[in-house]
Amino acid sequence: GAAEEKALFTYESIPRSTFLVMDVVLDDYREAFPKTSKTAKDNLLLCGPWGCPLDVVKAGLNMMEWLGVGGMGTRGFGRLAMVGQPKESSLTGTTENRSGQTKEVSV
Repeated sequence: GAAEEKALFTYESIPRSTFLVMDVVLDDYREAFPKTSKTAKDNLLLCGPWGCPLDVVKAGLNMMEWLGVGGMGTRGFGRLAMVGQPKESSLTGTTENRSGQTKEVSV
């Protein structure tokens, strides 16, 4: 239900064991990326090597269980756990690049 109006702290909660579902769309950027020298040496929070942006999303979803989401974490709110493994699917179609040329892509 909705939080009470004009209360000192207003919040809404969802029942325990509620499943939250989301879609993550990876835009396959086909232009050249800028060269950087940033590395992740000695970073203990990594859940494995990051080869693409989707790896960063997966690592973040796995870390939500320890870091929490939103406020009032000291009161037991914001704790999420990823159940199962993410489902990945590919789309095939046509795309138009910046110069107006259309080409077939497989993502």
